[in-house]
Amino acid sequence: MNKLIYIGTLLLAFQAISDWKIRKEHSGITISTRKIGTSDFQEFKGITVIEDSELTEVLSVVLDVDNYKHLFPDCIEAHIIKEDGAYYDIHYFAVKAPWPVQDRDAVYEQKTTFSSNNDTAVVKLLPVPDEYPIQDDRYRMREGTGFWKLYRNAKNNSVTVIYQFHGAPGGNIPAWLANQSVTAHPFKTLNNLREIIDNQK
Repeated sequence: MNKLIYIGTLLLAFQAISDWKIRKEHSGITISTRKIGTSDFQEFKGITVIEDSELTEVLSVVLDVDNYKHLFPDCIEAHIIKEDGAYYDIHYFAVKAPWPVQDRDAVYEQKTTFSSNNDTAVVKLLPVPDEYPIQDDRYRMREGTGFWKLYRNAKNNSVTVIYQFHGAPGGNIPAWLANQSVTAHPFKTLNNLREIIDNQK
């Protein structure tokens, strides 16, 4: 009986996370979304390959909080609150929202780990909303987890980038409105990443 209950629980868990559906494929960037559990807000996953690049080169852009306004669309402010070495920080992040919605902000813990041979890096993002004072003119987002995964393809000197995230804007923003940007945001972010890398060469 216990085994049947265990199997049933596993099946329910798998059903709670739906399959990825490709929403956009353009200019070497693929964006997919899926439903997560009972959340009305979709999770996204963006994938691209950056040619003629080193993993450390791409990672340095992903971790460059002070220049997030150039990486993330609608970012109006970003700065580090606390850091411990090159691969751990807590940072503040604010985005412009379309009128009449109030601008949003968030605070994330960002931690980078590497594979044993250093050909893969994973940057994990976790919300820590109480690590920075509430701003009167911005709504603090308290949910949102995700990661960047970068891995180097030594044969053709390229870096595959996966950017995956699931969050909720909070407040009274309806899910249908938030989900409209769940494709555009990661696409613009990955396109910006590629342009930044190209401009550095």
